[in-house]
Amino acid sequence: MINKLHQDLNADEKFRVRRDPKVKREFFDYINAYFKERGYSGRPDGEFVPKEPTNLIFGDEKKADILLTAHYDTSLNGNSIPSFFVTNTVGIVADVFIGLFFLFGVAIAGTILMAIYTGWYAIPYFIAGALWIYSGFSRVNKHNFNDNTSGCIALLEIADKVARDYPELKDRIAFVFMDLEESRLVGSKFLHEKLKSELAPEIYAAKKLINFDCIGGRDKTKTVYSNNDGGIELAKKLNEVAGTDIKIYRSPLIATDSMPFKDITSFSFMSTSPFVFKELTVMKDIHTNRDKYFDAEMVGEYTAAVLKFLPTVLNEKEREIAE
Repeated sequence: MINKLHQDLNADEKFRVRRDPKVKREFFDYINAYFKERGYSGRPDGEFVPKEPTNLIFGDEKKADILLTAHYDTSLNGNSIPSFFVTNTVGIVADVFIGLFFLFGVAIAGTILMAIYTGWYAIPYFIAGALWIYSGFSRVNKHNFNDNTSGCIALLEIADKVARDYPELKDRIAFVFMDLEESRLVGSKFLHEKLKSELAPEIYAAKKLINFDCIGGRDKTKTVYSNNDGGIELAKKLNEVAGTDIKIYRSPLIATDSMPFKDITSFSFMSTSPFVFKELTVMKDIHTNRDKYFDAEMVGEYTAAVLKFLPTVLNEKEREIAE
């Protein structure tokens, strides 16, 4: 199933780039049909308008014990220069400064040289040329195989397996495809605030959230990031139950959709590359046109681990209620 989904969402350019409201609606129609075949009901929580989040929800997020999430919007940047992006806010800021240094450093140096050798009248032409050259390094990204089509495929795969093998768990799990993650986690912040305001505090606090973000690229180190104690403990329990050795790190900085949910048990899966600082783990290819490699086997390993883990977590919840 994973390879079929990869073919539909990555090889078929119709859904590969999901930034335009029209394409997002078509993507919803595709996955809604998929979920409906498996007995789920779904809805868009939004109106598919520019700059406003439209999360796609399957199941009842208010009643579910576990939220399985992934962002479905895709990044705008398609830099062809080496990517310096790392998986937290510090790295994003670093990328911005690297880009600005390149643009303004070259522009200032060139302006001075132009003024010396040709006269000040040439400066506006030089600046326009520098901007035009720099724009060539920031093409619109047309490849998002890993970020975050891999996470979407994981949700679809898990939904299929739950419907077939664990039908008794269906009503206790909600699948949420977050929007505008690439615009500073807008969709996840919206869902967090909505649930927190509409649910009783004890009901909201009891929920658990597992997010899938960039799990199918060239990076091979399976990693969990969380910014809360509950998420760290939940990830340790997953390793124990599923027999995995996923690296677990606590970081308050990483930019991914589990981070707004710091007051409930939550974490994010992310595949990374080794780096000197745990909190600054490098991720290859994402936010670039090189994001066109998809590791179906690795996505399958993540989904298999979660499928082993879900019955244990939900059974523990039942025992807690009984006690």
